[in-house]
Amino acid sequence: MTDLELLAAADAAAARAYAPYSEFHVGCAVLARDGRVIEGVNVENAAYPLGVCAERTALSRAVAEGFRPGDFAVAAITAAPCGGCRQWLHEMGVDRVVFRNGGRVVTPHIGLRAEDQEGRTLQEVAPGARRRVDVKPEFRSAIMSGLRAAANDPGGTSAPVFDGFPITVAGKTGTAERGAQGDQSWYVVAAPYDDPRVVVAVTIERGGFGAEAAAPAVRLILSKWFGVKAKFIEGKSRTQ
Repeated sequence: MTDLELLAAADAAAARAYAPYSEFHVGCAVLARDGRVIEGVNVENAAYPLGVCAERTALSRAVAEGFRPGDFAVAAITAAPCGGCRQWLHEMGVDRVVFRNGGRVVTPHIGLRAEDQEGRTLQEVAPGARRRVDVKPEFRSAIMSGLRAAANDPGGTSAPVFDGFPITVAGKTGTAERGAQGDQSWYVVAAPYDDPRVVVAVTIERGGFGAEAAAPAVRLILSKWFGVKAKFIEGKSRTQ
């Protein structure tokens, strides 16, 4: 099964999500190594922290059916996974994760350019996208608007962290619970919001909630990237 076919399965699953509060339906389709596809959807609850993400319902269903870590090849999701779900995906040993990012399937690479001892550029490292996935503009717009609000609007989980930052960003906090080890802090951001040129993902072991450690670290990284004055602001949101 191709990534496009798996994303189509995730799209179909999303229509069955239970999301009466946010009306934001998410689907996940996980391809096992034996060729079977396990689907999951987000299930919301009036008590917000008790809601379950699509990735977790898919993987929980897979475990109930006998699958174990290492049995999964690809997970396709209709939205970027939160920090907690990234921990789940890692725990279950999923080889690859495909999700909506404007349709570009990125070619992993390290470095921007090769330079000589005088600082002259010898080679640019720009492999480009491996391929492009069709994403309905209204879907992408809804996702990006939500991420912008989370990082900028009053009540947004990382809004206090980016207060006064001169560039509008779109970002999401995440918190992975690790029992006695302490929570693992996550944050992923795209900037600038209206024309993203950089994506930064940070995770900090025992860092607490996403807004407490990872988000402030991302602000420092973006400050260096965009050449603006660095400022460390610890967020207070306890949303996982």
